[in-house]
Amino acid sequence: MIRVSIAGSITCVALLAGGCGGVDHPTTHPVSGTVLYNGEPVADAVVSFQGENATKLATGRTDAQGRFTLATYEPGDGAVPGKHQVTVTKMTTVGGGSTGGSATMEEAAAAAETHEAPQERNELPDKYAEPGLSQLEFTVEPGQNDFKIELTD
Repeated sequence: MIRVSIAGSITCVALLAGGCGGVDHPTTHPVSGTVLYNGEPVADAVVSFQGENATKLATGRTDAQGRFTLATYEPGDGAVPGKHQVTVTKMTTVGGGSTGGSATMEEAAAAAETHEAPQERNELPDKYAEPGLSQLEFTVEPGQNDFKIELTD
């Protein structure tokens, strides 16, 4: 007969709930900031930080005021310490021949034949989408990091 104490059961459940291996990724530090394009805040842009030795990007999306918070492994956890090449993109979909949603099947098929397929377009200069061309580099340090990313034509 096997006996299991209530205390032993609680300890076992607590160990399972807490996990056994601990954190299995590099330490991250909070990173936030603002993206400006020609002095104006950029809404709905994607900001990416690629560390020199990091295998995973830290990314975030800007709000209406151009503010962002980065995440690497969990929401808001930031980025690994060290130098990072930074990219910023703001993609929108253009084209596609919309008929306004009230077309018949035949009208929709005809519209699809005469119009180009929808395409994504970056509303920011292309150089900011490429790590080697953006010339945006920031160093993440232990503690809170807040960066101002200023983009120009």
